[in-house]
Amino acid sequence: MSNEEEFEKLWTDYLEGDLDEAGVHRLRELMEQDENLVGLAADTFQTHRLLGLSANEAFIEETLSKLPDNQDNFTEQVVSKLPSTPSWQSIFLQCGWGVAALLVIGFFMMYNNGKETEPNGTGARFASVAKAQFFGELTPATDSNPELGKNYTLLNGMVELAFPTGATAIIEAPALFRVLSDERLALDVGHCSVHAPPGAEGFRVDTPVSKVIDRGTRFYVNVSESSETEVQVIEGAADVSPDTGSGTLRLTDGQAQTVGNQGVTPSKYSPAQYRKQ
Repeated sequence: MSNEEEFEKLWTDYLEGDLDEAGVHRLRELMEQDENLVGLAADTFQTHRLLGLSANEAFIEETLSKLPDNQDNFTEQVVSKLPSTPSWQSIFLQCGWGVAALLVIGFFMMYNNGKETEPNGTGARFASVAKAQFFGELTPATDSNPELGKNYTLLNGMVELAFPTGATAIIEAPALFRVLSDERLALDVGHCSVHAPPGAEGFRVDTPVSKVIDRGTRFYVNVSESSETEVQVIEGAADVSPDTGSGTLRLTDGQAQTVGNQGVTPSKYSPAQYRKQ
């Protein structure tokens, strides 16, 4: 089997959610060894903007150095390497860049989050799904349990996750998220409205650039494709801890801040973005 054939199989398995940790490492090796495979996987994505704050920085810098200048044909190149079934082609053609961005971010997050989850299983469940469509898999059934640490790419609609502590999180598409434990949710891209009633204090949302910890009771998180994270506290309080180590900021009712490349900056308070149901 040639490197390109092996890459095609591994990349397809990854998109379908069937690639194990060993496969991810092999896929990384192939991308490092052959710049054509790097272009096949990541060309045309405004790569620096999308990946600059994601995953392993050394690997990102090394990968970026191999990317071709032409950024016009990502979708066509990836589709041409996948099995030519209507389902794959229709998803790419209908969803275009949004899906492409989430997939690339998801790949590097998947590579880098192997130790992110806690060892025990999760009691979280999909409390409801509203016209939800996921990439590469069927919509989870109501009351089913998300797989711990698995990347979920939500293309359309909304889902509500209910956690054993009593906390709930409503996630709106497009979004890339995963459940890390009974008290932790990772949101790499997308919008999330959290309600943590008394007894659920300490529920945490991890983003690529920060950690948001509930101190009771409602807050909203929006993570852009560039990883910039906006936090709005609707009711109660939340602690925002940038990954830069610049200290923890306590936000209370009606306060909003954004964590990004420029540090922590004030945001316009917009409570209408919060979803109660």
